[in-house]
Amino acid sequence: LQIKGPQNPAKVERELLAVVQGRESKLQIPVHIKDWWLGGELGMIQLVTTWARGTDTPTLVTHILADDMDSQLRSLSRRMFGFVSIMLASDIVAKDAPKSLRLEANEECRQVVESMWRPVRDFALGEKVFLLCVDHSTKWAIPWLYSQSESGQIRVRDRVDFVTLARELIQRSSRATSEVPIPPRLLPRFGAILHELFKNTHEWGRTDQDGTPWRRSVRGIAVERHSWKLSDLAKITTDNPALRSFVTAHQSRTGGDTLKFYEFTIFDSGVGLARSW
Repeated sequence: LQIKGPQNPAKVERELLAVVQGRESKLQIPVHIKDWWLGGELGMIQLVTTWARGTDTPTLVTHILADDMDSQLRSLSRRMFGFVSIMLASDIVAKDAPKSLRLEANEECRQVVESMWRPVRDFALGEKVFLLCVDHSTKWAIPWLYSQSESGQIRVRDRVDFVTLARELIQRSSRATSEVPIPPRLLPRFGAILHELFKNTHEWGRTDQDGTPWRRSVRGIAVERHSWKLSDLAKITTDNPALRSFVTAHQSRTGGDTLKFYEFTIFDSGVGLARSW
């Protein structure tokens, strides 16, 4: 099954139907998912998760060519949707050869995870910052998201810590601008929302509906700063009433032709409430 071209939420919804109906064990994803802002990348992660959960041997077919394997694997692993795709697949192969790239891909992803144990500035990618927990690895408890007691018990950090995390993520993704998107008086409430959402992924996103841990499981949190012309967003919102209402409300409120916003994403690769219930 090949997923091609720009990816916005409405298109991903149509592709999800093909994934569910096809039950293909091999999936090829785009190198660059254009039009992914406003939920498109999250939709791609949902698509990959649905595909991986629907087959016993999910094999990711990359666009990687054998003569440039290292740099292309590195690039793929440093994009959030690419990293998640690698981690949820049972195997990764090149476009022009059946050879498995599993070991090489694991090494690239290991370096990405280890960078997330360091200060935010060490793993930020431009105006995008993401933290990923690979539940089936030995370094799943990223210190920014988890704390360890003296007895060795690991738990999700408390709300105060998530306020600090929110401030760090926003400052890092805002480094090219002096704008302050969230007033200081609202930051504690915003941190509490992030805390509640991520804690939910910890409690419900790591197992199937019977409570059995997933063999492959990834969870994460990301933030990215955006500034787009409303005309550029039209192709994303046309088939999505909720996004169209969001953009229209902004335009009526400000009268401007540019939408500036921060896109926060919290996701897990669990079975999902809809499928559970």
